[in-house]
Formats: sequence, structure tokens, C-alpha cells
Amino acid sequence: MRTNLQPLNGKRKVFRATVGQHDVFETESGMRRKVVLTDLRDSRNRYLENHVSIIDPVSVRLLAFLEEGDLIQFTALVYEYVKGYKGEDPELRMSRPIGIDYGLWDVRDAIKLNISKERPRPPVFPSVDELKKNKRINAGVCL
Repeated sequence: MRTNLQPLNGKRKVFRATVGQHDVFETESGMRRKVVLTDLRDSRNRYLENHVSIIDPVSVRLLAFLEEGDLIQFTALVYEYVKGYKGEDPELRMSRPIGIDYGLWDVRDAIKLNISKERPRPPVFPSVDELKKNKRINAGVCL
């Protein structure tokens, strides 16, 4: 159980996390996508949880542009849910007992905090003096 999220149940808070992986899981209604976030921290950089899965479709689409290892800041609503195996298989019931857990829902305002060093540099345009010195054509007029 994610006990560090328990006092935040029902509240929208600012979080920081590292994108772990994009994954797919099976439900009764079909396949669904999820995003696993690791090293979850609050806005003061205090450690909250090792990992948390984002499963609501709108939030998953919002986080789809991120890559594994990206550090992000976002707001989300903490919610309580029942986890565990609810079927008839006694072995699975023992290995995955029913319990209360906490997750994140309705992710908003996602900002990527680590900017890639591979971004192209903006072009450097020559000054008017350099254009005159090199006698280049500028805006269709020979200088």
C-alpha cells in the first residue's frame, strides 16, 4: 500500500517523477494503456513512493509525448481504490489479497524538467555590418 499518499487522498497536489515506461495491460473490457512513473516526490522534493501507474486514458494521452527517463512536474488528484484478485482461484487470492491502495488520477500541467542536450541550436544570423563587409545580397537588395 502507498501509505505516503494516504493523507493526500482526495486532494490535487503538485508532484515530480521520472517516467518509467509506457505499458499495456488487460482488463475485463479490453486492453488499456498505462504510464509508470518512478521516484514520485512532492513539490518540496520529499520522497513519496517508489512507483505509481497512471491509467486514466486522458492522462495517459497527455504523458504520451514523454520518453523513459524524463523528469516531469505535474498536478494530479490522489484517489483511493481497491486492489487485489477478486476471482475464484484460491492460489491467486492468496498471492494477491484484496486491500486499499492509492494512486494518481487526472494529471494536468505536465512540464518536462530535464531539457535534452540534443536540441538544435538556433541559427546565428549575420549582422548588417557583416553583410555589408561580405557584399552579400540582403532581402533582394545588393549592399
